[in-house]
This record gives sequence, structure tokens and C-alpha cells, in this order.
Amino acid sequence: MSATAALATGSGGTCSAGPRRAPSSAATTLPSRPPARRRLALLALLVLALVGGASADAGLLAGSLTVGAAADSNPLEHTTASDTSSYSSSLTNSSPAGAAAAAAAAAAAAAVGGGDGDGASRALLAAKRAKGGGRSAGRKPTPRSRYVSVGKVRPFTGDVAPAPALALALEARSLRREVILLTDTRPRSALQLADNLLQLGFAHTLWLTSGHAACVAAERLRADREAVRTARSGGGGGGSSSSSGTRGADSSEDDDEEESGAGAAAAAAAAAADDPWTRTAAAARRRRGLAAAATAGAAAAAGLLPPLNNSALLLRMVEAAALEDGSPAPFAGAAPAAAGAADALACAWYVQPFPAGFAGHRRLMMKRVMLMARAVRLGYNVLSLDTDVVVLRDPYPHLKAPPYGGMHMVAGKSVRGGGVVNTGVMYVQNASRHGPISWLLAEVVDRNLRWVEHNVSMPHMAAAAAAGAAAAAAAAAAAAAGAGGGGVRLMPHQADSRGCWDQFLFGDVVLTGMTGKVVMMYCARPNTRASGGAKGALAGLAAARRGGAGAGAGSSDDNSWADKHRAAMGLSDNDGPTDLMVHEVTQVAEQAHVALVAARSYTTMWVNISIPRAASPLLPNEPGYSLPGLKEGFSADAFQKQLAADAKHLELRRGRLQRRRLQRRRLLGEEEEEKEEEERARRRGLAAEGGGGGAEEGDAEALWGEEEVEAAEGGTSSGGGSQVRRRRLQAEAEAAEEELPLPPERRAMERLAYAADWLIGGWPQRGALGLWDPLLTAGKPRQVFAHLVRAPGPTSVGKDAVRMQYGEYDWELAALTGGGPFPFLGSPDPAEPPRVVALLPEVDTACDSHTAWTNTARGLVQVALLTGRRVVWPTIPCADSGPWVSPNPGSRRSLPLNVNLKFLAHGAGFGTKDGRAGGGLQCTPALIFHHKCLYQRHVVIRNDSAVAALGAGGADGDGEGGPEFNVRVEGPRGLLPPEFELYRRLLPEREGEPGPHNTVHLQGDDGEYEDGEKPIMFDEPPRAAGVVYVKAPAVAAALRSGPLAAQRVLYLAQRTFLTQLDKLGEPSLMTAYRTFRHECPALK
Repeated sequence: MSATAALATGSGGTCSAGPRRAPSSAATTLPSRPPARRRLALLALLVLALVGGASADAGLLAGSLTVGAAADSNPLEHTTASDTSSYSSSLTNSSPAGAAAAAAAAAAAAAVGGGDGDGASRALLAAKRAKGGGRSAGRKPTPRSRYVSVGKVRPFTGDVAPAPALALALEARSLRREVILLTDTRPRSALQLADNLLQLGFAHTLWLTSGHAACVAAERLRADREAVRTARSGGGGGGSSSSSGTRGADSSEDDDEEESGAGAAAAAAAAAADDPWTRTAAAARRRRGLAAAATAGAAAAAGLLPPLNNSALLLRMVEAAALEDGSPAPFAGAAPAAAGAADALACAWYVQPFPAGFAGHRRLMMKRVMLMARAVRLGYNVLSLDTDVVVLRDPYPHLKAPPYGGMHMVAGKSVRGGGVVNTGVMYVQNASRHGPISWLLAEVVDRNLRWVEHNVSMPHMAAAAAAGAAAAAAAAAAAAAGAGGGGVRLMPHQADSRGCWDQFLFGDVVLTGMTGKVVMMYCARPNTRASGGAKGALAGLAAARRGGAGAGAGSSDDNSWADKHRAAMGLSDNDGPTDLMVHEVTQVAEQAHVALVAARSYTTMWVNISIPRAASPLLPNEPGYSLPGLKEGFSADAFQKQLAADAKHLELRRGRLQRRRLQRRRLLGEEEEEKEEEERARRRGLAAEGGGGGAEEGDAEALWGEEEVEAAEGGTSSGGGSQVRRRRLQAEAEAAEEELPLPPERRAMERLAYAADWLIGGWPQRGALGLWDPLLTAGKPRQVFAHLVRAPGPTSVGKDAVRMQYGEYDWELAALTGGGPFPFLGSPDPAEPPRVVALLPEVDTACDSHTAWTNTARGLVQVALLTGRRVVWPTIPCADSGPWVSPNPGSRRSLPLNVNLKFLAHGAGFGTKDGRAGGGLQCTPALIFHHKCLYQRHVVIRNDSAVAALGAGGADGDGEGGPEFNVRVEGPRGLLPPEFELYRRLLPEREGEPGPHNTVHLQGDDGEYEDGEKPIMFDEPPRAAGVVYVKAPAVAAALRSGPLAAQRVLYLAQRTFLTQLDKLGEPSLMTAYRTFRHECPALK
């Protein structure tokens, strides 16, 4: 039988391991007991049939079919749908009469279910939103917290390199000497984290970025967002539910949709009043889109869909980004009502001369540590956060309580282990201004700047390059002669032209403070054969974590780099650097805390840090194991002078404040004495007048007594009960609030702690356990700082994927930055709605092997390339997918989940295939979180605009990344599952939801291949149960032209693999498919 295809609702098989039945021409029966939402749709169909009869069927048929009438001539235009709300049963497609009846039933189901392929569940979702129900996903300030700073900070923008400027910035942006430091060059990332903190009531933030240009871009982005929010609050923006909002954008709907259409029109008018698109960098792109929309009449005549109103869609962005259970996305949570313009993100940059070769991300990270070191010496507590951190709860109650309240520095553990500090979250509190923690921060900066200054690859070291080469040649000769080791180098191998990695630097300096010796275990690992070079450094980290041999490049030499350090630090063969620390176990008693920790106890590692005096190297005989000297006039020397300038400015400021305080007290004292003397004279006069007469108004004391009179008059006759005294006490309290006592000058020892994972946790330690998922934790994620380090997948795409899945991705900011309401990761133009192909939601994607899932993904890719669409990557049910999802994450009703870093396991709300609210876990393969699975390439383009020129140098910037470069993606390929969910909600309902107009059922039969012949293209994967194999030439024309081709979303009603792609005679198609398979890890 030749391959056929039909607009149908058939299941097309599953991914089960059992034998797959080929599609049959005979009718198949409906399920014996449909789920509740299907029964609801069927009941509605029955009622409609009894009331309307055949005439209603005919009318619905005429109004619902979007394909041609020649059903017999073109199988793709043959409608055989039944039970459109479920798309799970296949009826006969042998006669036009059967097709008409099925189409009428499908249209009736669409009418009852709101035109939604998942009508019952969408109705529940709409009702839940209409009532304002759902889980509370928004964050709120902690009641009565002393650290809620909304309305208590002042704006700041400027260069913080000068000492007075830094002092002004910290004073303006701090509360109770607490300041939160955010570091990034990207305005959108900084604003997203600042909004996260503002929801918790924290406005005492300071953003450290590359230059003034980034600050300008951030302010423009913030203004654009405020304009959108103003338009949304004033213009409505589309309906109380996803369904009603989308229907308002569809101009083809009638009657019930007129009200929604009016709402969309009002929203569009409000947006036009102050349209943010006209002020973004993508304004030109939008103008091109408007020009293209002018030809919409011709496009409509050609069968294309009408253009979308991007401004109206932007107003619906926050609503459309709701979680699967109907709860609002956490990023959409409102800031406290008291938030004002002064609470907006403050922006700072740091102009510091560096050698020309020291640039990029590591330079900005070094500036962060420099700023932290200076702020601590000025007496401030600093919470430093990377922008890939999500703050899920108020951290101060935990940081100020035991055991962390007694620590002077709290940081996260690196997932690499070995005592390396994870610098994504660092908190310094109550540290002495010139004590061990202050020294630790300054030492990290000093070491790195010295190494950068002595790097032979730097331009200023050209004269030393020859000497370095000669030393290297001598070292090579010595090694060849058996001397081993390697010559003295001017810079450690791990500290290249960008300096040493900050986490390695912190690891070395912490060990130095612990042992009293100069330790360079991570940064100074030599580039020798025995150590394995760069790979050897990472191998050493792994060895230090597990206490193994530690030799790089597979060497098992007892004299390996890690073994030498273990021996020098007095550690045994099975110990690592963290075994030098105290492991303190804390028992958890309160039930709320037990839920947060997800255990009855937790362990905190901490150690006392001291400043080493005249410290000698830990390995004095190791070549190159020493710090280079201080070069006067260079970066390290400038940093030391900057610290001295800060100290001098602090002393001058303290002196001025002390003089003002004494003067204020003297003035208040003189005023109080005058007021008290006047009070005594008045009372003497009252007493004299009241002695000769009756109880008149002036003789109040005769009736009430002295205390009552004093209370009525608001004062007392003795001591400090007057209003003046109360005002003075209030002024003193305010002054004490502003001027908390400075920490002590020095301490001999201070404590550094590695936080437990529930406080500061990465993806492998906590996220993979399901503890961050709002759908699995009843809207209360069990984490304080969620650091997206080592997010699933081989690239940083996994970080965005986790944010999207958990509702932490700010779609609104992404849309404003990109210039369109479709800011998907693989979209070259966010203003253009993508054309995609996806599996029908009811298709069973459970697979018993990775090969079976790969077949499914390859089939989708084939159809996507054949039709010029993007693929929507499918998820699978975790529990039903066999041993290849091993270990299986477990059940959503039992946390923590089993850790499986190959998948992103997440909860599913309404709309699950089994019809139950809160169905089982879904697993998204982590291999799709790769940029090559979403787009072909990205291009970095230099921005020569005036804004970029402003930040490229001069007095107010250092030209470091940021707006100086634009990144553009090219060759769109795929959408992530949460991206597609947002896209469905943004589209008009008829376009986004499955229906006879956009759902295709491809049918094939393997019988003709049973004779041993295999007329299939070379790269067909092994056959898998549940996959329908169809010849590409039989379906190419129908999928590429006609009404189906015009749809923005094309649904496949079964898992399909196209064979004989080479028979199409399109070499470019074959090349694109091979390239896609080769570059995307999910298809290999």
C-alpha cells in the first residue's frame, strides 16, 4: 500500500516496546472509558446533536473546514476527524460521507470546547485564572524584616573607581550597611535579577557593568517596560484567560469574540500612545514588518494567515507566560507598592587601567572582587550575586541565624569540589576592615594582577619574551635529560593572558589562609607531561575531590601535583583540601525548615582564616611556585594605592561625621535647656494664679492633678519627657540607623564557611532533585539561592531552559530587547512568528530506548526541513519510558527526585495526556539544550553607533563588551517545549490549538518492504515500534502547498519518519538534514 496522509485525529501508534500495528483502513473503536475531560466533550457533542440535528452538522461543517472539497482526490485534504478534543481515536476515511460526519463532529467539539484541542483542561485553566486562584508563585517581602529597603535608597549612576564616588554609591544604595552587588554586562540579565530581588523587598542593589553605555541601555529598557506596563494597566490587554486573550487577536472570529476583539483593539490603541517598539534597537525591523503588513490583502487572497498585532501580543506576554497549572509566572510578580523611581537598579562602572591583553569576562569578574574588597574595608556587608542566580526566598533570616550568623564569609561550594569557592554567591558580613577576610579578597586581586603584568604574551612584556623563551628551552633540555620539573616561568600555566580563573584564585588563597603558607595548587599547576597541562589541572581538581592520585593525563606517578600538595598539607591519600575544615552538623527541628532543607540535618564546612605573616611557599622546591614582584606604576600597585585612598577617605569622613554629631548634640542640649526653663516659669505662673480663686480653666491641676495636666499638654515636668526630647530621641535613632557602628579594625582570625546546598545550591545538588520546580513544591521552591551552574545540557542554553520551565524567564524583557513578541532562543527576528511542526499533545511519546526517541526527533526534523519550519522538541513521560531513563526521576508526589542529569524532569499541570490535573513527571532530554539544536550559527557584529562609541573608551567607560557588539543568530532550527507553550498562548486560538485545519495524520505500510528490498535513504535509523514510516515523495507536495502550508503550527497526529528523502531530487535538503544531524547532539 502506498503511503497516504490525511487530516485526521488518529493515534498512529505509540513508543511502546510491543509490536506496532500498521494503520488500517477499517474503523477502530473508541476507548472503552475516556478520561473525564474527554467524556465532558463527548457529552457536549451528544447534547448538540440532539438539539441541532443534521442541519447543525451541515452548518458546522461549512464553517469549520479550511481545506478544499476534493477530499477524494487529495488524501491530505480528506478530513476524518472525530473527538477533536482528544485526537486519540481513528475513524474510517474510506468515504466522503464519513469524512463529512467526522468533520461536523470535530467542529462541534471545537464549538463546545472553545475551539481548543484540549477544551476541558483549558476550561479548567480559564476558570482557575478567572477566580484568581492557583498557587501563589510570586515572591513577597518578609514581614517586619529589617532589610526590606524599598523606598529607603537613593539613585546612583557613575564610575566607582574614585574613593569619594564609591563611598557615595555605597551610602546611597545600602540599608543597615548591607549592599547587594550584581555583576554583568547584559542589561536584560541585570534587570531580571534586580526585579527578582525587588519582589522580595530588596532595593539596596548596585549593578557593576562595563561602562556608561550599558547603563544607558538598561535605563532605556526599563523605560520601555514601564511604558508597556502602563499600556497594559490602562488598555486591558486581552482577557482573563489564555483562551479569551488569544481569541481577541483573531479578526476572523464572530459573536462571542467581539468583546475580546474590542479589548485587543483598546490594548493596541493604548500601546500606540506610547509604543515601546519605536524606541528599541529593533524599531527599523518593526517598520519593515509594518510595511510587509500593508500587503496583507494580497497575502490573504493567496491563502496566507493575517498578520499579527505585535504590540497587542506584547501586552499579553505576562499572562501568556503563566505556568501549566495556571499560576502566574514568578517573574511577573509585582514589586512592593512602595517601590518608586529611586528603587530602580543603580548602575556603576569601574575605570581601572589594565594591561592591553587583559580583557573580557575575567576582567569584569576581577573588578567585582576589587569592589568587594574596597566595600568591606569601608565597613559594609556585601552580598555578591551572579546573574545566573535566582533568589527564591529571603536569604537574610538564614544568613543572620546560626550557624551562618557567626561566619564572616559565606560562599557556595564549587561542583568541582577540592576546596574551590563557587563565586556565584558570596556574602561577607561583620568582617573587620583590615582582617583576614578583607585580606583574602585583596589577595585574590593582587595575585591575579601581578600574573597578568608578568605574562610574556602581554604587549608590555615584549622585551621579556625572549628571556622567557630561553628559559623554556633550557627547561625542555633539562626535562629531556631527566631532570624533570620544568623551568621557571613568568606566569603559571592556568593564569594565561586573561589571568587565573577567579574560582581557582579563591581556592588557592583560602588554602593559604588555612595553612599559613603560600599555596598555588590550582593556578600554578605546571604545564608538564606529568601534570597533563590544562586537562591535568581539571584532573587534579577531580582527584582532590575524591582523594585519588591526582595525576593528569592518566599518570599514576606518586609524585603527582595533587599528591605533593596533600603531603605538604599533612593530608592522607584519601583526603582532600576540605578535610582541613570543620564539618559542623546542624539538626533541623522546625517543620517549615525541614521542608526547605529536605532533610532533618545538614552539614556546614567552615574554617578559621588568618593572615599569613612572611609566608613561604608550600612547595618551595617546585619550579615557578612563587608570586612575581610588584611592578610600580602598574595595575597591582594602583590597586594597593586605591585601598589606601579608600582608608584615608573613610577616616576623613568619620571625622566630619563625629564633628557634626557633637555639634548637633550641643545645639539640641541648649535648645532643650531653654525649653525646660520656659516650662518651669510657666508652671510657676500657673501655680500663683490658681491660689486665690475657684476651679477655673487656668487651674487645671486643682481638678485633674499634675500628672494629668502634663499628659494633656504632652510633656512632663521633670527630666526628658518634653516633645523636644522625643524629637531628639527620634533624630538620634535615625542617625543610629544611618550610621551603624563600623566593624573593628582587625581580628586575628575570621571564619569562612561553605554553605549547605539548601542555602546555595547548583543544579546537580538541588535543581535536579525537583526542589526548584514550583509545580512540584506547591509554589514554594525548597531553595534560597538557586545557582544555575551546571544546568542540564552541554551549553548555557540549559540555564535559559530551566528558567523557562520554572517560570523564572522574563519574557517581557526578552521581547523588548529583541524587538518582537517571539524572542525565542533560535529566532533571528523576534518580530516574526515562527512556523513550526510539533507532535499532537495527545501522542504517546513514551519510548523504551534512546534510539526510539531519536527516531521521533529525526522524523520531526525531516518534516520541519521539508516544509521550511522549525521543530518543536518533544518531551517524554519519565515513568513510562523504560530503562534508558535511568535512574528514573521518580514520582512528583515524592521529593527529592532521583538525580538524572541527562534529563530535565519537571511537573506537568493541566493538559496532560491522561486528563488528570497534575499528571506524572515529564522528561526533556538535556541534549536538546544545545545552540546547534535551536539555530545554525550566531554572528557577532561590531556596533559602530554613537552609544557604542560612548562606551568604547574615554572618561566614562572602558569599552568592555556590552553594547559595543551585537549578536545575531542565523538559521532557525528548533523551539524548546516551554517556548512552544508560550507561542501557542500568544497565537489566535484557531492557529495555536490543534484542529482539523492544522493537524495531519500520515499513514504508511511496511508491507512492501518485506521482500528484503529497502528502497529507503541511507541514513534511516533502526526501526522502532510506534513509528510510522512514510515515503517522503508521497507527502511532500501536500505539506508544502495549500491550506496546510499556510498554517503557522502544523501538528503531526503520530510519530513519523520520512523515507526516501533522496528521491525528492533536492540536494540542499539532504545537506541540511545531514548537517542538522551532525551538529545537534540530540540527533546523533
